[in-house]
Amino acid sequence: MIIQLGGHLERAFLLAGKRESSQQGRSEEPQTLPHATDAYRSFFHRAGTIAVLSKGIIDPNAVDADDAALKGLHVDGRYVAMSQRSLEEDAWTFTKRVVTEAAFSPESMATMRLRAPDDPRPEGSIPHHLDDIINHCLAAWRTDSTLVLADCDRQVLVELAACVYANGLALPFAIPDLRKMPTGSSRASGQLANLQPSNITDVGTLRNDPAVKAYATRLQRLSESAAADVSAILRTALSKASDMSQRIRESPRNLTLTNHWAKVLNNFDVSKVAMLKDPSNWAERRYSTKKMHVIVLSSPYSLI
Repeated sequence: MIIQLGGHLERAFLLAGKRESSQQGRSEEPQTLPHATDAYRSFFHRAGTIAVLSKGIIDPNAVDADDAALKGLHVDGRYVAMSQRSLEEDAWTFTKRVVTEAAFSPESMATMRLRAPDDPRPEGSIPHHLDDIINHCLAAWRTDSTLVLADCDRQVLVELAACVYANGLALPFAIPDLRKMPTGSSRASGQLANLQPSNITDVGTLRNDPAVKAYATRLQRLSESAAADVSAILRTALSKASDMSQRIRESPRNLTLTNHWAKVLNNFDVSKVAMLKDPSNWAERRYSTKKMHVIVLSSPYSLI
């Protein structure tokens, strides 16, 4: 499966890449994460593990703006092409509107304030974190890729969906509705080996390991069908991979993968609210109702 990392997972992966790039030429060994908080170390382990086990990662900044199939919206029955830049500006406008509505619980606001010590963004930047998540949703929707989140960012999208419906907010583009995504043990979840890559170089090394490749191949089934027994797929894949690889066999079994095909929020549904807030004239925008594939990676140590 092709993945789009979202929220804190994307941020942790991006910062690790910048951290390692800044170390090139200074030492033979890339920096591992000695100054990262425990939360961001965990975010990177999850992001790195799923990066190893995927076919590839979407870069939101590299979505092909010339492909009309990726940028179309229907307005008043007409097909309208929109640039990536325009949609990103819409995302920021929508973000500020949502934040104004005081949509989030204190717990979610606290997790949105989390950041790595070397993150150049200002501390407590809730609007910027929410804007990142919304743009990651946009990239996943436009490329039909799998959106991968930490559980705290899943909860942000749950509260975002509730805000949209409660306040009648028009949407600039498709956003997954995760309010019905299972959060407990079910056929939709199971254990994933935490490969605990130490840095981006380690991610690349693991991707070339034959046993890890075989593990990854078995996990591709997660994105093939909404009816798949995810628990059985994960259990079988992990068992066979453990037989082939000492690293996988010794990896902590402390990641829970939850697989979900999410309905997307649509202005057709939202506009049924009596007082639709639509100063940007988004209400007539329509988009495919095709479900979005979402994976959540959680840890038993905390919701983050």
